[in-house]
Amino acid sequence: MTVKFTRSRRSGLFCRVAVLLLILAMLLPTVACAGTEETEATESAIPADKQEELIAGLDEIEDLPSGTVNSDYVLLCERGTLTAVAGLRATTRMYPASMTKLMTFIVAYEEAEDREALIEITKELKNQYPEGSRVGIDLGDLLTVEQMMYALLLESDTDAALGLALHLAGSEAEFVALMNRKAEEMGLCETHFTNVTGLHNKEHYSTAADMAVILDYLLNIPLGREIITTERYVTWLKYYKNGELAEYRMTFKNTTLVGRFADNKVNAVLSDGTAVLGGKTGFTDEADYCLASLAKTSDGREYILITGHASSGEHSAKDAVKLYGTYAGE
Repeated sequence: MTVKFTRSRRSGLFCRVAVLLLILAMLLPTVACAGTEETEATESAIPADKQEELIAGLDEIEDLPSGTVNSDYVLLCERGTLTAVAGLRATTRMYPASMTKLMTFIVAYEEAEDREALIEITKELKNQYPEGSRVGIDLGDLLTVEQMMYALLLESDTDAALGLALHLAGSEAEFVALMNRKAEEMGLCETHFTNVTGLHNKEHYSTAADMAVILDYLLNIPLGREIITTERYVTWLKYYKNGELAEYRMTFKNTTLVGRFADNKVNAVLSDGTAVLGGKTGFTDEADYCLASLAKTSDGREYILITGHASSGEHSAKDAVKLYGTYAGE
């Protein structure tokens, strides 16, 4: 398109107005989620009325007293209604670590047309993010999309996260764009992703409140709920041996129930009958120990708990027990 300019005052004024309107149009998409441009974990910029739409009663609860728990970020809320019960810096930005994979699963589930399609574990997957957590799936293994989803949520497997991204979106960058688009659709103005794994990046952040919304959304997906509440998943992985298709047995363990609770000798069933049903763990040096979990009381009520920045896996699990035991079912 060619634009012809004249020297008249009227034309000059018109052009200046047009430029201002164009700048405003470019800025408008960012207004709804003010604050997401910041790179450090800072106080939330979510308007109070917007946050109340996501977490009911969040403005009515007081932060937990200092020293109540080891975690620096907390939100306990009722499952389904998302009514806040207890919190600590719940709308303050935090690094979510591998809790990120809850959103990775959501996008993968909604994008996948065939959950039986096979994905190969390639050198490209193995060589990217060598510091990422891996369950031990071998180079050349062939996993279905659904098996990848189990490895993703149960074992927090990096190969599974990348494999799903490449298979469904062509690249990690394109898949991350889908994750951020989904976050915007869900009204999560204080969440931004830069990768599918949760490995540290200053531009990769969320809040306990936003993560609660993400977990609640995942629990509305039957497969998502099934996976994160499964203690151990036994399956058969395919691979080629001497040119012929073969299989071997693989067990994926729940990093919440087995890794975070059992391995730290913390009982996931409380004395009052409340039971932690499952969840998703996370850890990086910057995020410390994070946990997104689901629990059910003896009378059948369900609660979601998000905790972040605990100093150890044991402290993270004990925080969950204390918070569920003190506040759930009241």
